[in-house]
Amino acid sequence: MTGITVNGTGYLGGYTRVQPKRFEDLSPEKQARVLSYRAEQAAKISAYLQKSAAIERQAAADARGHEVWNRRAPNVSTLTREQALDQIDFMSELIQSGEADKLPLVAARGTQTTSNYRQYVSWVQQHLKELEGAGQSTLAQA
Repeated sequence: MTGITVNGTGYLGGYTRVQPKRFEDLSPEKQARVLSYRAEQAAKISAYLQKSAAIERQAAADARGHEVWNRRAPNVSTLTREQALDQIDFMSELIQSGEADKLPLVAARGTQTTSNYRQYVSWVQQHLKELEGAGQSTLAQA
């Protein structure tokens, strides 16, 4: 055997290359361990691929936009005069077109909540009367 010197330190010995064995030449116990290891690795790869596919599907869904489950409206008590008028027009159009029947509404006036479009429009109309009765103008709200 020959000595090897690395950075001033001597090493004796060498490496013997071992020829790989064929699977058929392994003992039944080693074959079982190899098959078990391969099955574990295949399961890990499968789980990784499934997770990757789920991430890709989610990314595609995010790119398209999510399915809408309800329609949200701003709290009536926070609306300015112009916003109140816009909400009345918008909600009235949804009611008349039949779109209001397709999605439930999530709306509030202060701490009261409703899922009824007509109730929301009524609240907005009352709020608008209160704003006009208080003499608030568009400039005062800004």
